[in-house]
Amino acid sequence: MSIFIIILTIIIVYIIDMFLVALAWQCLRQRFKWAFSRIVDFIILFLLFACLDVYPYPAASILDITYTIHNESVVNFLSISPNGSVMDFFGFGIFEIVLYAIEALLSIFIGKFFAY
Repeated sequence: MSIFIIILTIIIVYIIDMFLVALAWQCLRQRFKWAFSRIVDFIILFLLFACLDVYPYPAASILDITYTIHNESVVNFLSISPNGSVMDFFGFGIFEIVLYAIEALLSIFIGKFFAY
């Protein structure tokens, strides 16, 4: 049950992030009368979401943040070691690229729907 709550919390954070970025981007476009195409919107939002997801990496690296999981069922479910560095969780791969693309696309549609 606690794993479900953690995953649900992460999903809710991403939804709130998409909603706020979409509204802010759409307000900036209307305020400054930017006439970007949807492709340029997608590229800008893709890079923005990539920056928003990557900015905690240096802090986690410099601070050498570690974790300890005492619940064996969680350790087995996640297939990780019970003690380790938080930097082990950070990576960049195809999943992140797809995630940024989905966030950018949904932000474009959310911004068009709610900003008017």
